[in-house]
Amino acid sequence: MSTACPICGRTVPAPPPPAGDGAESPAAPLPESFPFCSRRCRLIDLGRWFDGLYRIPGAPMEAAADGPGREPGEYPGPGERHHLSGEEEKGRQRALRNP
Repeated sequence: MSTACPICGRTVPAPPPPAGDGAESPAAPLPESFPFCSRRCRLIDLGRWFDGLYRIPGAPMEAAADGPGREPGEYPGPGERHHLSGEEEKGRQRALRNP
């Protein structure tokens, strides 16, 4: 039994389905890059997911107005700034001047 690589179309051998005799028999192990023919095709597919070329159908998700689900006062995420109150900012400035 075989299938086609979803990236380049080459034939990829597929393991036979488990026997249908009702007995629990372990399935044959899949090749490491299955269903792709090679590691290269597997990485091309992964890159397409990362680039947003593939999408899972469904209703779009709405982001919260205050950011990605954090409670007030929590630390900011990467690339975000934490906004200090006036007193917190004054304390920070004093600490920077007098280490």
